Amino acid sequence: MRAAFCATLMLVSLPWAALAQESAQSQDWKKMYEDSSAQLRAAQDRKSQLATENTELTAKVAELEKLIHIAQSELDALRLQAESFAEERTQFEYFYDAWDGFTRSHPDIAKQWSVDCGAPLWSAGGDGLLLYDPHWPLNTP
Repeated sequence: MRAAFCATLMLVSLPWAALAQESAQSQDWKKMYEDSSAQLRAAQDRKSQLATENTELTAKVAELEKLIHIAQSELDALRLQAESFAEERTQFEYFYDAWDGFTRSHPDIAKQWSVDCGAPLWSAGGDGLLLYDPHWPLNTP
């Protein structure tokens, strides 16, 4: 009789246990669904944020490329100007050397130069031409 009672009790409690287990399982499924939904929302928000950052960075890169282009253009212009100045300097050096040689071979012209210009043609040491007055602003008549 005891065996029959246990069997009956087992048969009666089996559906209740299945219902309780089913209820717990559905709660687990619901929790897993909510967790995955929250993760999906967070991933979508991060993706949107990264897209916005990418757009901003693309604009900054374009701006920096413009600045690089402008700086490169200015650098090219300065290189051309430096080459031009180097050519002018070379021409002035040739002219100065020619003038120096000419006045050394014609001292009468050097003397006339100093009389007409009011400044000595030769520097104090006598080792080269003085084509400018180092005391210019102070000795102007």
